[in-house]
Amino acid sequence: MKTIKNILMLASTIPFFNQQAVAGDWFMPTPLKSVYSSLVQGNIQLAWQEMQLALSLQPVDEKHWEKIKQTIISRSQCGRQLNDNSPFNEYRHIRLMIQKKTNLVQQSYQLKISLDGVEKSTAVSLVDQQGRTWMSDNTTEPKLGYAEVESNDLVHPPSPGFYQLTIEQAVYPLILSSNNEQPWIKVNRSNSVSLIHIQTPEKRISCQPANTHWQWFDEEFSMIGNSQQIQFNIANLSIEGAGSVRLPSHAPNNAKWLSAVVSQSEYQGAVRVEYAQRFTIPATLITKYK
Repeated sequence: MKTIKNILMLASTIPFFNQQAVAGDWFMPTPLKSVYSSLVQGNIQLAWQEMQLALSLQPVDEKHWEKIKQTIISRSQCGRQLNDNSPFNEYRHIRLMIQKKTNLVQQSYQLKISLDGVEKSTAVSLVDQQGRTWMSDNTTEPKLGYAEVESNDLVHPPSPGFYQLTIEQAVYPLILSSNNEQPWIKVNRSNSVSLIHIQTPEKRISCQPANTHWQWFDEEFSMIGNSQQIQFNIANLSIEGAGSVRLPSHAPNNAKWLSAVVSQSEYQGAVRVEYAQRFTIPATLITKYK
């Protein structure tokens, strides 16, 4: 009886070892082989760690890893379940926003890091795989525990790949994607009904839909009031979330600029990564499309 029991125990382990062996042999010897193998075994945490390691050692074209990244994000509650293994995870909310800024004449990019639950100005930096520093500064003095810092306008966006976000002594490894290939906001001056056309990015599994809102600014580009939800013209709204939008009915008295903003977020452990596109027009233009 003991011999039969041992045979049954041995037999029960065979599928596990076979799965590991097959997973290791299925894929070509590329930098991402271990990532694929971990996904086949259903180990999302290990796949994420292997992906971070692979991209930290050498740059890999985004087309080879973006779909893998989105699979990992979608299988981990939009990335909330991914561990960052940071021994200094004292910040309740960390957000990195990568923003594409466009107006009627030019285009630029900007990075913004914001922290919640801090008591003093905090040193932050963002460095890519090749050692280039994209941001290195101290946040503003906190107000009600909230502090932020913005980069200067950038001519080029951060290249997709591996980054290290450092907050004081805490280091958060990140994998950043590009969001500038497909414009989410377009302006059509020849359209007599609506000036702004929006194509929202595709909703990611387990993540919230893209956020669309208006923001008013004064002459110094200080925000006026709160953001307002963008309303689409239902008659021409497609299933994919594309269509012309209704401009606000009126502008605040001291408003000089109106921005349409489309943003999409994901989490990488403790860090919320937000990709945003902003299109800004003079506030006077809304009178033409009332």
